[in-house]
Order: sequence, then structure tokens, then C-alpha cells
Amino acid sequence: MLALSVTIPLSAQQENLAPEHAARMAQSQKLFKSTVRHALTAHCLKCHGGEKVEGEFNLTSRKSFLLGGASGESVEIG
Repeated sequence: MLALSVTIPLSAQQENLAPEHAARMAQSQKLFKSTVRHALTAHCLKCHGGEKVEGEFNLTSRKSFLLGGASGESVEIG
């Protein structure tokens, strides 16, 4: 019974956050497409993408970006 009383409010709270989360994700994608992608393409991918990857830091995918390179992680989520 106690587990149910704890689980139900958490589920309701998660449902209320879903629209806010979706809006933040949409805003982040818009910023990436309008600004960040261009900067990465113009200044970073020459050395950190495709066939040439310096410092073991590959920016061609989200997964490889999050892994980081020879000197460690590139970003900390959250």
C-alpha cells in the first residue's frame, strides 16, 4: 500500500512535466539547427569528423560527441 501511495504521485508528476520537457527539447533542436550545427560544420568537423579525427574526438554523431576524446569526456549532461 505504501509503495502505491509513493508511485502514484510520481507518475502524475512525470505526466505534468512531459509537455514542458517536449517544449524544451523542441527549443533545443531549433537552436542546434539554426546556430550550433553551422558553427560545428564551419569550425570543427574539418579536424573532428569524417575520415580525419584528431584527439580521438569525433563530432559526427551525438554518441561519439558524448564519449569525448583522448582527453576525456567533452560534456556533462545535466
